[in-house]
Order: sequence, then C-alpha cells, then structure tokens
Amino acid sequence: TGRYAGSFVVLANQKVVVDYTSIPADAEVVIINAQPYTRKMEVGANKTGKKHFDRSELAFNRRFSGAFVARTMFLNVSSGLVPGVPYHLKRSQGRRKDRQAGMPITYPALVINAV
Repeated sequence: TGRYAGSFVVLANQKVVVDYTSIPADAEVVIINAQPYTRKMEVGANKTGKKHFDRSELAFNRRFSGAFVARTMFLNVSSGLVPGVPYHLKRSQGRRKDRQAGMPITYPALVINAV
C-alpha cells in the first residue's frame, strides 16, 4: 500500500522538516517511521528479519565517515509532532512496566550528527 514507505518523518533540531535543503549542517537529524509496527520490524518480533534502521546506520556511516555519524536509537516521541504518534499499547506485552497496556511505545530512529 505504500503506507510504511510514506510514514518516514525527518526532524531537524526537534522540528519536522519539509524542505531538506534548509537543514543546517550542524543540526541533529532524526529519522523515524510513524507506523507502530516499525518497532516490531526493527527488533524482529514480527519475524520479517528486516532491520531497516540498523542497516541504514551501517550504510550511512560507511558513506559519510568522517563528516557525520549515525546511530540507531529507540526514542520516546512526544504527541503533536506527527499525527497518531505516540502509539499506546492496546494490551500488555510481558512484565516490564514500559510494555503494559496504555503505555506509549518507543520508536526506532536514525539519529545523525556532524562529527
């Protein structure tokens, strides 16, 4: 459907970016996907074996070594930034306090900074 591909959001200095040419070179750039199942894909919980953020981190760091550094992180995303984010769990998933029904999920993100 293209829903996953169309759900990537780029943030620069904690603001949604529309014009990529306006991103300052020293800005912290964060790339997330607003779909709640992106977390399952990244950790392999849905058995797809896809780790888009980890693979992107490796490719980015190879290509831009010495100028920028990227790292994959799981972030809490505040409401109001992107519609539907953060997604709140419908049911509990284990015993951890952060995986109980009603808790917001953390989103995998590629965080990019200048060296």
